[in-house]
Amino acid sequence: MKTLYKAFVECIFGDDFGRKYPLHDGINRIGKGYHMDICIADDIQITRDNHCSIIFNEEKSKCVIVPSIGSLTYLNNSLLKNSIEIKEDDVFRIGRSEFTVRFYKEE
Repeated sequence: MKTLYKAFVECIFGDDFGRKYPLHDGINRIGKGYHMDICIADDIQITRDNHCSIIFNEEKSKCVIVPSIGSLTYLNNSLLKNSIEIKEDDVFRIGRSEFTVRFYKEE
């Protein structure tokens, strides 16, 4: 039996401090709109539609962050221009909020 991993995005700075957003296997779109997989409604600097995305692979416990054209996304204080793997304890910033990804084994 394969070990599956789960993950969530946790807000570590901003209006949603402490809030955890579960990730599902595949593409997780982040934005201000209520139709996004992760809705950050209170940050006025986050775009409504797909500010960035996180692609999560349950089997490999791996996440890739994908910035969207026209939106600013930072990883560890560097502006993202291309997709990159995000590790646990990396910090990504969109709008006025900062987040990290946490992984855990499904029991």
